[in-house]
Amino acid sequence: MTESQVFRRIERKAIRLAEHVYQQLLDSIVSGALVPGDRVIQEQLAEAMNVSRTPVREALLRLEREGIMAEAGKRGFEVQALTEQTVRDIYEAREAIEGYAARLLAEQAGPKALARVEAAMGKTTSDGTVESAYEANRLAHRAVVAATNNAFLLDLFDSIWGRSIAMRIYADLYIARHGSAVLADTHRELLEALASGDGPRAEKTMVEHIRSGLEQQLEALRENV
Repeated sequence: MTESQVFRRIERKAIRLAEHVYQQLLDSIVSGALVPGDRVIQEQLAEAMNVSRTPVREALLRLEREGIMAEAGKRGFEVQALTEQTVRDIYEAREAIEGYAARLLAEQAGPKALARVEAAMGKTTSDGTVESAYEANRLAHRAVVAATNNAFLLDLFDSIWGRSIAMRIYADLYIARHGSAVLADTHRELLEALASGDGPRAEKTMVEHIRSGLEQQLEALRENV
């Protein structure tokens, strides 16, 4: 193995470790194991996860860029509280990306692409947990964007949903308060619009769906203040 191959292998391993730490932290926040105000110390986290400080630092800095955590004291980071403006900004960005994706899908996608979206939207949560509720909804919406075959739109979607720690509220909203049937009904309406071949209708339906979610999120956020 050449020296350059060794370095590439080390680099890939470091990237995987940083991604692993990032995902573990994000899962802890989504599940409520870490809440706003909780502090994470780099050295302690590295020791607990049995990794070096470098991937931990990279993961924490990524969460900071996404507005999920902020530096707090020496080598520490704190989970940030959601604000109404943050939630509004997230949902406005979702309208732009997912609304446009819905238009493209309705106008251009074939039966196979629509079938994949229908399969994703047909999946329901099995245990009513925060994680399963979040993941089922995320994958349903991601399927719409993925069906456009536009890698840049999909990257933007993943970035936006990576910031969507408002999804912690989502579980209380759709699972505890209304049940998964409500979400299934709204996704069914969306699927009908996507299959209509009418781009403007599909975009409008997606935007209305997202705005409805925004109002519910803001309501839940105010209740938790």
